[in-house]
Amino acid sequence: MNQRSLSDPVPAVREDEAEGEIASLFADIRSQLGTSSVNLVWRHLATLPGALPWCWGAITPLYRGGALAAQARELRRSLQGPVLPELPPQVWKALALDAEDVARIRATLRGYYTSCTMNIVSLNTLLLFMDGAVPATPSAVGSLDLTADPDEPPPTETMAKFPNPADVAPHVVELAWRLNTLGESGDGKILASIYRYLANWPSFLGASWTLLAPLAANGQLQAAIAQCLAQADARSAQLVDRLAAPAVQLDEPTRNAIRSVLEDFGRHAIAKSIPVTRALLTAVASASEPGLPRAPSQR
Repeated sequence: MNQRSLSDPVPAVREDEAEGEIASLFADIRSQLGTSSVNLVWRHLATLPGALPWCWGAITPLYRGGALAAQARELRRSLQGPVLPELPPQVWKALALDAEDVARIRATLRGYYTSCTMNIVSLNTLLLFMDGAVPATPSAVGSLDLTADPDEPPPTETMAKFPNPADVAPHVVELAWRLNTLGESGDGKILASIYRYLANWPSFLGASWTLLAPLAANGQLQAAIAQCLAQADARSAQLVDRLAAPAVQLDEPTRNAIRSVLEDFGRHAIAKSIPVTRALLTAVASASEPGLPRAPSQR
C-alpha cells in the first residue's frame, strides 16, 4: 500500500462531475440499486471508454426484471458469517456517539450491505458471461419469488457520504487501511468503501478493529468470505443465461481491462466487504430489525 489516503483508491468519475451518458447511467444505477450513491466499481468502470455503457447495458435486464434483486436476497439469506453481540448503550456513550450517530451508522451499514450483495452477483454474472459460461441451472431463475420481501427493509436514503479526505486525521486513514487487510487474500490495493464511510465516526472505526480483528485471527472472517463467494457464484450461474451482449463490440484491451476490474472488485473488495458489513450490522442493528441473526444477550 503505497498510497495512504481516503480518496478513491482507483480512478473514478465523481457523481457530481458526471455528464451526458455517464450521468444518466449513474442515475439509473442509483434507481435500480435503491441507494443514494453510486458504488466505486461503477464509477471506476466509467473511466474506461465504453466500459460502463457495455457492462450496465448487459446487466440491466436482471435489475429491471427483479431477478438480480431476488438472487441477492437469497444470497443474504444464505450467509452464515460471524455474529457479534449487540453493542449496549453504554458502549455508544463511551464512544461519544449519540442516537443520531447510531442511526446513521446503522443506515450506512444496511444500505452498503444490500448494494454490495447486489453488486457481487451482478459483477460475477458479468464475469461468467464474458467467459462464455453456460448457466448451471437456467430453470432455477424462473422459480424465484421476484416480489419484494416486506420483512426486509430497503436500502435507506440516509447513508453517510464519504468524508472529505483532507478532513480525516492521518491515524484514522492508517486505521482504515489496516482494517482493509483483515480477510484480504489479494494485494489489498482497493480500500473497501465501508471503511471510508465509517471514517465519519473515528471512534466506531476503532471499535470495528476491536470487533473484527479476532474474527480474522481465528479464521472466521476468511471462512465467511469463501462462503460468500461460493454462494454468489451459485446465484450468478442461475442468471447468466438472461444476459445479452450490447450491440457495441468491445476491443480486446477494453475487454481485458473490464475483466480485471470485475475480478478486483467482485472477487476481492466486495467479497470481503459483505461478511465484514454483515458482522458489524449484527453488532449495531436494532432489536426489531429483521433479516439478521442474533448473538445471545450479554447484559
